[in-house]
Amino acid sequence: MDPNVRVRQLLNKTVAPKLTELKCVYRRCFLFGLALSLAYLNYRGLTVVGHTIITAVIVILVPFVILVVLCAPDVRPLNWLKIDLPNVDWVSNEELTL
Repeated sequence: MDPNVRVRQLLNKTVAPKLTELKCVYRRCFLFGLALSLAYLNYRGLTVVGHTIITAVIVILVPFVILVVLCAPDVRPLNWLKIDLPNVDWVSNEELTL
């Protein structure tokens, strides 16, 4: 199968299913505009990508920072090392059996 036909079929199914219903002039104008916008993003390149990545990192990290700030007073580091070794049942672990 011709790769161009496969790409066209994929675009028609996923990205722009209504494009096939448009008249040829409108379709070409849309594709030309899309190509121009992608070329502009490519021209801007690192600046756009850099700002997008910084924004994404901030949006992703803010909830974790909020949780750490809210929960830090309740953390008891001394409990991290408390282990009651004589009372640990090393043999039977009923929760993990299938």
